[in-house]
Amino acid sequence: MGRILVVEDDRDVLDLLRESLGAEGHQVVVARDGLSARQLLASPTGAGLDLIVLDLMLPRDDSSALLAEIRRSGAVPVLALSAQDAASTPTDVLRCGADHYMSKPVDLEELVTRVESLLRRQGP
Repeated sequence: MGRILVVEDDRDVLDLLRESLGAEGHQVVVARDGLSARQLLASPTGAGLDLIVLDLMLPRDDSSALLAEIRRSGAVPVLALSAQDAASTPTDVLRCGADHYMSKPVDLEELVTRVESLLRRQGP
């Protein structure tokens, strides 16, 4: 199973994602804001991640800049989540480097399925 970083500021959503992904056997690492995510990614804990689930509306950081930085630093797949209601958001996020985009509130079964799909593409 995979090592997944979940970057999400909403504690309830974070707990649901951690529980759902953990129940599938994934090791879940969490960050509650962009600054914490950057610090984690720069630490030994951030090495060897298989996937990042990234909320696009984070406190203390520009999520688009964080996404661009993640993309420059490697090929870790990114599943972007957003409560934004703009029609262009999915297109913009995918152009910035996300591999998948989901609108909140997310269907947990669909999110887990997308995570599995992205991890399968990564290979063993």
